Amino acid sequence: MAGVPYRLDPVLPRDPGRPDQAQLEHVPLGPGESWSWSEVYGPVSVPVEAVHGEWVDAVECMEPAVAEAAVESVLGERSGAGDARQGERLHSGSGWGALESLRREVAGEQASPVTDRLFPRSSLGEDQEPWIALLETGTLPPGTPRSYVVGTPWSGLLERAADSAASMLHRGVVRWSAGRRVAAVEAWEAACALEPDSWLALRNLAAASGLMGEPGRSAEQYLRALDLMPDVPQLRVEAIQALIAADRLAEAIALAQTAPASSFSGRFRFLQAWAAVLHGDVGLAESILERGLEIADLREGEVSLSDLWLTVHRAPPGQADVPFIYDFRLHGAAAGP
Repeated sequence: MAGVPYRLDPVLPRDPGRPDQAQLEHVPLGPGESWSWSEVYGPVSVPVEAVHGEWVDAVECMEPAVAEAAVESVLGERSGAGDARQGERLHSGSGWGALESLRREVAGEQASPVTDRLFPRSSLGEDQEPWIALLETGTLPPGTPRSYVVGTPWSGLLERAADSAASMLHRGVVRWSAGRRVAAVEAWEAACALEPDSWLALRNLAAASGLMGEPGRSAEQYLRALDLMPDVPQLRVEAIQALIAADRLAEAIALAQTAPASSFSGRFRFLQAWAAVLHGDVGLAESILERGLEIADLREGEVSLSDLWLTVHRAPPGQADVPFIYDFRLHGAAAGP
């Protein structure tokens, strides 16, 4: 489940009874297992000193209120309803479940009653059209992909598909997903040979070069891809990151400064500040932080902003109070007790 990154309130303790504490953490759910719970909302009267005291006392004083809500009986009623508890269908979701049902049918595999019931064929849409074409004709339509699939059944279909820039691009994706990095690079190189202006194939080659320990090559490939598609902000972000990794800091700063306004503007300013620090211009980075810096696409668990602040102020992580607006750490100083 995705959500907006948040800061852990230093006042609230972490609940030792919960299996996980944040979306960044998870607990595996085994095959055939199920978990159920109820969340109760409403006014409750409890002693103030208890709920604002020790955690164990707060839990103890809430137990009578929970018992009064009869949570266990509600859970018992719902657990016994099973599949009989069906009403009017309000929404069918996306078409990926229906696509899997179609793939099973074409492949002659056993149908899935659950999938067929929950995901009607009417839910198939534009994102699934290329894959329907692959199932029916063995070819993929040209152009920039709208979606991707991975997994053994689709990998086999893609490997047998007619050679084209599109099929090579997708073959690279499924090969990389399966851990076949060299084979993936070969597919993306073939895509570039068939379609030299395929910015996406170049982007994939650039990302692969960076992950395979060739930062200089990665930076060059990213810049070539950006020349072909300059208006994709995510591509510019990755190109700047590649320039930083290749120690081409002045170019990274310039590329961040000239970025058009977009929802990624905060990310560009952060990259500009980070490159400036590495380039020795701490003053530029400090001025960016002082003006206020908000990254709209900050991921949960990402500590970029706190790391930048600590680096600019030359402060050891455990010996400085990072400003609240820059502290998204889930552990350490911001995590509280």
